[in-house]
Amino acid sequence: FEASVTAEDGVSYYDTIDSAFAAAHKGDTVTLLADITNRGGRGIFVSGGPYTLDLNGHRIEAGIDLMVGDMDGSKVLLRGELTVKDSSTNNAGYVQTLKLWNGDLTVESGSFRLIVESGSNSVGTITITGGTADEVKHTSAGVTFRLSGGTFKYVENIVGGKPGDLLADNRAFFDRNNDKFVNGYDDRYQAVSDVVVKEH
Repeated sequence: FEASVTAEDGVSYYDTIDSAFAAAHKGDTVTLLADITNRGGRGIFVSGGPYTLDLNGHRIEAGIDLMVGDMDGSKVLLRGELTVKDSSTNNAGYVQTLKLWNGDLTVESGSFRLIVESGSNSVGTITITGGTADEVKHTSAGVTFRLSGGTFKYVENIVGGKPGDLLADNRAFFDRNNDKFVNGYDDRYQAVSDVVVKEH
C-alpha cells in the first residue's frame, strides 16, 4: 500500500496516494506508507479538504509536484486545503516540490526542497509553522504567506516586496548558525539565507 486514510471510524489502506485522497473526507489524515519515487512525471493534486498529509518518514521524490488545488475536466479551478506534517522521529519525511495552486497550504513539519506557488495566478494562503526547506519562494500576489516557524536555506519574495513581508505577526528571521537577528526588510536584498523564523 502507498497510503492510508485515518477517519473517525478507523483506518483504510490504498494502493496509491491519489485513491487515498479521493476517498478521504473533511478532517481525515492521509498517511504515506511508502516512498513515492516514480509517477511518470505526474504530479499529486489535492482538492477538497481540509486534509492532513502525514509523510510518516517517507519521501515524495524528484519530478513529482505535490500540488494543492486542481482543475476539473471543464477547466474549473478546484480549491484544496492541506496540512503537511511528518510524524517520524528522525525527520525523514521529505517532499521535493510542494506547490500551492488554489487554496490553503499549511506546513507543520517535514523537509522540503522547494515551497512555492504554482505560478503568478495562484490564489490562497501558505502558512509555515515548522519544518525545514531549502527554498521558500513567493511568486504570486494572490497568495498570502505567513511564516511563523521553520528553518530555511533561502527565502525570496519576488512580488515587489521583501522577505520580511512573508513573516507572520511578531516573528523575525534569525541566523540559523549564530542566532543573530536578520533584517528581512533590507533595501539591498529580495532574499535572506540560512535563517530560522522565531518569535520576536
